[in-house]
Amino acid sequence: MTERNFTTTVISDDDSSSCVIEIPFDPKPVFGKRRAAVLVTINDFSFPATIQFTNGQVFLNITQAQRKGARIEGGQQIRVSLQADTQAPA
Repeated sequence: MTERNFTTTVISDDDSSSCVIEIPFDPKPVFGKRRAAVLVTINDFSFPATIQFTNGQVFLNITQAQRKGARIEGGQQIRVSLQADTQAPA
């Protein structure tokens, strides 16, 4: 299974209602496309997501429920594991 691990910082707006994490590599050679379906694991909490690619930036949106499940908050440095989500609809 294709997997990539990295450390990054949770980026949030002023009220922390919207958070993202930057992906520090081009996902296309790793997962086959830029907007790849992945399984994200942070602090032993896993959830499906789709990599976003906008204006040359590669990132994942992190919902409030996902942040709560992973026990993370804006500004925190975290370790992230991404795996290709082979169960995602095509």
